Amino acid sequence: MFDNSKILVIDDDLFPLTGHLRLLESSGYRVMKAETGEQGLHIAVETSPDVILLDVMLPDISGTELCRKIKALPHISPIIILISSYKTDSENKVEGLDLGADAYLNKSISKRELLANIRAMLRLKNAETRIRENEERMKMALQGTDEGIWDWNMQTDVITYDDNWKSILGYDEEDIIFDRHWWERNIDPDSSDLVKGIMDDYFRQPRGFYEFECRIRTKSGQWKWILTRGKCIEYDYLGKPLRLIGTHRDITHRKRAEEDRILLEQQLHKARKMESIATLSGGIAHEFNNLICIISGNAELLMESIPSRERPLAEDIFQAAQRGADLVKQLLTFSSRLEINITSVDIGNEIRRVAGQIEKTLNSHIKLELLLSERLYRVNADASQIERSIVTLVGNAADAMPGGGTVTIKAENWIMDDKFHRNHPDIARGPCVAISITDTGVGIEPDVLEKIFDPFFTTKDVGKGTGLGLSVIYGIIKAHGGVVLCDSDPGKGTCFTIYLPALVSPREESVKHGGRDGNGGDTSPSPMVLIVDDEKSVRNLNALILSRIGYRTMECESGEEALHIYKRHGHEISIVLLDLGMPGMGGLKCLDRLVEFDPDIKVIIASGYSDKGMIKDTMNHGASAYLIKPYAKSEIEHCVKRVLASD
Repeated sequence: MFDNSKILVIDDDLFPLTGHLRLLESSGYRVMKAETGEQGLHIAVETSPDVILLDVMLPDISGTELCRKIKALPHISPIIILISSYKTDSENKVEGLDLGADAYLNKSISKRELLANIRAMLRLKNAETRIRENEERMKMALQGTDEGIWDWNMQTDVITYDDNWKSILGYDEEDIIFDRHWWERNIDPDSSDLVKGIMDDYFRQPRGFYEFECRIRTKSGQWKWILTRGKCIEYDYLGKPLRLIGTHRDITHRKRAEEDRILLEQQLHKARKMESIATLSGGIAHEFNNLICIISGNAELLMESIPSRERPLAEDIFQAAQRGADLVKQLLTFSSRLEINITSVDIGNEIRRVAGQIEKTLNSHIKLELLLSERLYRVNADASQIERSIVTLVGNAADAMPGGGTVTIKAENWIMDDKFHRNHPDIARGPCVAISITDTGVGIEPDVLEKIFDPFFTTKDVGKGTGLGLSVIYGIIKAHGGVVLCDSDPGKGTCFTIYLPALVSPREESVKHGGRDGNGGDTSPSPMVLIVDDEKSVRNLNALILSRIGYRTMECESGEEALHIYKRHGHEISIVLLDLGMPGMGGLKCLDRLVEFDPDIKVIIASGYSDKGMIKDTMNHGASAYLIKPYAKSEIEHCVKRVLASD
């Protein structure tokens, strides 16, 4: 059974073992002999024996010392059995076993018992070798893949991870606390209930495999999608799980591809829906134009020929026809079939002129604010149609604030980058002007938001709206090669943003792609800093310091408000100065949500906590820098400049 296994016997007195060695040879083992430690060491190095029978008492070296030397050799790993002539030799026995000996036997052991011991230890060694080889093959197979292995001992609650698992998430050995709670803390909170439910179900009947997908935080504070598969391999006598093993596979790229596919499908569905509605609207408008032409023409003739007492009836017909003609014109505008008069327009001057007219018509409880960047790009547009769009959106904003509020018209230069174009393919890449109309009104519910650009869809009472206002704006902006988007939070307000392709000379295009360019030329606007702190005096001080060195600032007092502002205005915010200790959501949770929303965001944490562990943990969550309160004016100035200058 063990043919070709080599046994080296190192003993200066082999006579007591003569019968033992004959049995070993007759059992198929190759037996080699040495009478001194030096000779035995030389043979061991040359032949790599599988088993060494080593006498504790040798003439030139103690058996325990020789055991230590053999175990230190890098290229051989024999089973070492210490043998002694003394029945009571506890000191050498303990020392030998501590130095790595596999067994300690007395020379008086029977021949068959020695053979049985050697066979048992060889079986164990062979099994360990196969396990080690399998582990090496598994490790090599996983190298370069997106899959790692974990092993959960439920009796000790210790989870071990292989190097590939750590590499996938960017962790080093010292970063990990090897228990279940560390793992649970780094799972996306939105997935924790799902994971808990799946695990609870599995533990009730732990058979076969379980699997789930969730997001796990990487060392850098970002998130990766992980597919977890596991199986229980050890149970107690009641069937309770004792040990689970499994794999983690990085499926981030797959999930992003799925998200992109879903987004493209949604865009395609929306485009087809709007195109179908536009085709239908255009066809209806064409037919109605013919009918209205007949009605209005005949009504005019009647007004000239019928008695004066009956003329009001003809006038009513004519006025109704004119209203119908206006509706037809709106339908043609939505379907992009209405001719528009394109000229080069100074959009900044146009907005100022329109705002002056609008302000006179607003109620006293509605405040109109104008925020226009200097040297806005010019656009190719029909000025009257753009004016009509702005007037309609401001009117809708005023209607959404029956108790009063603020409407803000803002315009700035943009460069449409690949990421934005991928989400909104209707507008070409390159320079454009972004015009936003924001209110502080009641907001729009998500189910309504999906349909706001559909013709004849309205939430207003009967007789107070045709439902064509926003669909007409959609058609106007589309005819200009642009796009109009809407973002709304129920109860907090709504923002409509119009993006129009710009007329830009090559010199004016030297702006940072994907960002703002408030001057429309070579000089970009100063960076915007969002200051988040529940102390008003701290916010005011930071804003004053930063504004004096040329930065623009926005302020808010809570993490919840910061998320709301960043989702709406993140494209113009360069950096966030975030207080760590705030009521409500708190700074750390806010940081996690901001990084989740924008992995490239730059956040400076400001806190009175100076504990190194706290600082390290915060940086691991994705912060760019950490300011310890109280900080000097020069510290905040230097920190903001350094973070903005970093990649």
